[in-house]
Amino acid sequence: MIARGKRLSGLTLPDCPGEISSIVPALGAMLRCYGGRVDVAELACVTGTAFLLSYSAKAERWGYWNVCGAQAFLESAARLYGLELRDLHPAEAAPLPFSPPEFEAHWRDSYRPFVDSSLSRDEPVLVWMGWPAPYESQWGVLAGRDAATGRYVGRTAGCGQELTLKFAPAQVYSVVGNERRRPSPAELAEATLAAAAAVLGNRLPTGMEALSGPGALERLRDLKEGTGFAGVRLDAIRFGCCRAMSVGRQAAVDFLSGHDEPMEPRIGRAVESLRRILRRQIELIGSLDDPGDLSARANASFFERLIGLESEAAEATRSAAGGG
Repeated sequence: MIARGKRLSGLTLPDCPGEISSIVPALGAMLRCYGGRVDVAELACVTGTAFLLSYSAKAERWGYWNVCGAQAFLESAARLYGLELRDLHPAEAAPLPFSPPEFEAHWRDSYRPFVDSSLSRDEPVLVWMGWPAPYESQWGVLAGRDAATGRYVGRTAGCGQELTLKFAPAQVYSVVGNERRRPSPAELAEATLAAAAAVLGNRLPTGMEALSGPGALERLRDLKEGTGFAGVRLDAIRFGCCRAMSVGRQAAVDFLSGHDEPMEPRIGRAVESLRRILRRQIELIGSLDDPGDLSARANASFFERLIGLESEAAEATRSAAGGG
């Protein structure tokens, strides 16, 4: 049993809409452990998850959509606030879609000593997956070990109580340094635009094997029966993904609208252009009342407009990020 210190005893996750990636409240909890309080809309922007609609064949077990790719800017986002994270298990080595039996032994022998060391120093550990249903694919924060079972316990988004980690997580991040700081508005805007450019331009690290940007929307539009969605209507999948997309884009608009400080003209123009495009996407998705609005007849027209706006957003952020 590892005794908990002050940080881990008070571990809490910030409130966050369920459609926002669980990596956002998990990172927010990590920052809280060191005295930082950061709005979830801001974290969604600097991690790029406010702009992320991702598809990955590796995520078949969890429904393909919005599972992979959230960690692309995790370390750089944490660094903005002075938190240095160490990736103990890189994304390209994550055992998806299923962990082989030997991975549990690898986790026990290679990674648990690092996790125990962190917890013994009263430092939280960020993990992806390994939680019991229905939280299997979520990000969360380890805070200790259960005295009876010896298993790790922690918190994840959407659950009001501590959970016991059931399996070896697919990824693990420990804290290697912290010098709490508040990034400037210019730093936040540039970080947001850089993350958005990569996400919207489908330039996530190749090891994540995630499709994003207009290509992901095209994949969503072209869903076909018999592709692993047994018993789930395709228009319901499209509707859910679009609603989640709208929540993320609204978080970005809220954050980008809250900064009136002077910016470098190139950055200011990109922020204003991105904000305008995101509002149009939110308005378009808001015209949907139910999954039936994405029936075959209406599907093509809706997605043509949504994909066009996604391409505009990708170009606006690419230019600001130095891509043209």
